[in-house]
Amino acid sequence: MQSLFDFEGYDFLFFDEPVPYYHLYRTERKLNSLWEVKYVGEVLLYLNPDMNYLTFKEMLLTLTDRGNGHIIRTYSKIKVVNMCEELYNQFDSESLPYVRRKRKIVFNYSRSISKDEKMSIVGQVIGRGNITQEKLYCAVESLIEKGGKITIVNIAKELKCCRQTIYRHLSRALREVIDYHNSNL
Repeated sequence: MQSLFDFEGYDFLFFDEPVPYYHLYRTERKLNSLWEVKYVGEVLLYLNPDMNYLTFKEMLLTLTDRGNGHIIRTYSKIKVVNMCEELYNQFDSESLPYVRRKRKIVFNYSRSISKDEKMSIVGQVIGRGNITQEKLYCAVESLIEKGGKITIVNIAKELKCCRQTIYRHLSRALREVIDYHNSNL
């Protein structure tokens, strides 16, 4: 129920260019629309190209049964069967379904790695874990020279990292500098 990779005994794989990654493990979130059910069907067929039509249809009928707790709305059996036929007949194993997220790092699903360990590995491997106060000060100075309001988003763009990284590393003194600059605009 997820993209297959050959880990060759490693805990994770790193790719220079992000790769498509699909998984259909049960989450707490329920499907909200027929479009989401269709997406699950496309991914299911992509991950299991040898699946026969009857198995595929039964899986989607089970998924769309409200009593199973996977979906919010009720859809008629005829509507679901028609969608199954359309998906199954139009399926092309060469074309990729929509990819919600591409990944540079894929963790080995057969290994138990905690979320904190994964975050640490991602930070080290991708290199965004090396944000220092000096780099933050340089980014803020650069933004001050450019003029305009300084925001967390602007700093993140300047350092090519995410907002959460900036929030995590931003010192109180630097926050005061930013507040002083923004209040004097």
